[in-house]
Amino acid sequence: MKKSKGGTLVDKLKVLIFVEDVAQENLIRTLFCRIAAESGLGSTRLDVHVPYSRGGASIKALKVYLDDYPSDTVDCFVLGSDGNCKGFVQKKQLLEKNLQKYGTLDRTILAIPDPHIERWYVIDPGALSEAVGASIGNYSPKHKCDKGHYKKILKEAIFSTDVEPLQGGAEYGQDVGETLDIYKACKEDSGFKSFFEQVKAWAAARV
Repeated sequence: MKKSKGGTLVDKLKVLIFVEDVAQENLIRTLFCRIAAESGLGSTRLDVHVPYSRGGASIKALKVYLDDYPSDTVDCFVLGSDGNCKGFVQKKQLLEKNLQKYGTLDRTILAIPDPHIERWYVIDPGALSEAVGASIGNYSPKHKCDKGHYKKILKEAIFSTDVEPLQGGAEYGQDVGETLDIYKACKEDSGFKSFFEQVKAWAAARV
């Protein structure tokens, strides 16, 4: 808890983030905190944890958590899951169906990069250039359904600067998330726009 300007105690908001891998963790967590802050919900109000960020099975991990622990102690769940060429709408419906019985959908924010999180990394070349510390050309983020396509684009973009990405580019997720042009990303990617609008609405309702 912290004291507000009026002297009253204000509860911190507990946020749990379940994602598929470190690339999702670094970017989605940063974007969530940034969008919440820009919506008026400062970092001092947030208690953010990432219980799961490896192995790809983020949906299963969240379901296991909801089966084992009381969900009413959590203010917000963030679930990251790549679209994997299902398309944003179909993947969203699948996630909602999986979580429907838990009664937490009104507190769950879905982050669905389609087809993969790496598309969000390259959606703003300027932010990626700033993160890497070298100029990166415009690697078009137009949608293409091909396993590994955006992973390859991200690696090629960084390798073009003579910088070797030890984690395939995932190590730049926080820096990209802090400077990414959100307006541009929303315009380019419907899944990103949905994530942005969900976080903004959730945060604004709790300011």
